[in-house]
Amino acid sequence: MELTMLSASSRLLVFDESKTRAIFEGNPQLVEYFVGDVDIDFKNDRPFAVMFVKLQLLRRSGFIIMNVYIPSLLLLVISYLTLYFTPTNFQVRVLASLTSLLVMATLYTQASSSLPKTSYFKMMDVWLLSSIFFIFIIIVLHTTIDRVREWEPTKSPAALVGQATLPTDLSSGTKSSPSNTVHPTEGAAEGDTPTGPAEIEEPQKKWWETVDLCMKEAVAKIPSMGHRPRKTFEKMILGARIFVLALLIIFNITYWSVILY
Repeated sequence: MELTMLSASSRLLVFDESKTRAIFEGNPQLVEYFVGDVDIDFKNDRPFAVMFVKLQLLRRSGFIIMNVYIPSLLLLVISYLTLYFTPTNFQVRVLASLTSLLVMATLYTQASSSLPKTSYFKMMDVWLLSSIFFIFIIIVLHTTIDRVREWEPTKSPAALVGQATLPTDLSSGTKSSPSNTVHPTEGAAEGDTPTGPAEIEEPQKKWWETVDLCMKEAVAKIPSMGHRPRKTFEKMILGARIFVLALLIIFNITYWSVILY
């Protein structure tokens, strides 16, 4: 603010620098700003004495954080989480990412209209445009992964059934006789009375053999999913998760380092 003494020239009337001061008496807490220091600059050497009152306005960080940074950060997290959706649900993954992109574009338009218009990029513009770019990268990755998944050949059901069949040695094995079976001696077949006690098989040994056989049959029927090689689109999904996460971390570290320092 500029105050000029027009009633007399500076040869007759000047401002007293030792006794003149400016005080802001209103509410310093505004909607988007708060009033800082008030400085005074005197220009008594001009034809008419001039006093400049400088009022410092500082932007309130809470308003920007609550209305811009937190919503945009949540949209980025939602877009990143679409990389963890089921790969076969392409429509769900793309719709979630596109919705986040549209909301981010609306947020950017709203924030730009409330900020002062400048010919250079503000840090708010850098943040919002970078967020839109990240969501766009995620959509491109979803599209590429889905195309690779459709182009990749899949195994036929006959091949899967062939993997689940029992081995020859297990499927052709003889049935075990029940435990506690009494085997007569050779003399009993000729009508002679057995002279000693009947031979009884050990039940504990036969029980372990039965459990072992059942376990082998169960394992043979289950396809080896844990040891199968990963498909190409699965490798791309893992790479996309790591790539996008690393990109977001690097960008946030760089951005906030410039803002805070």
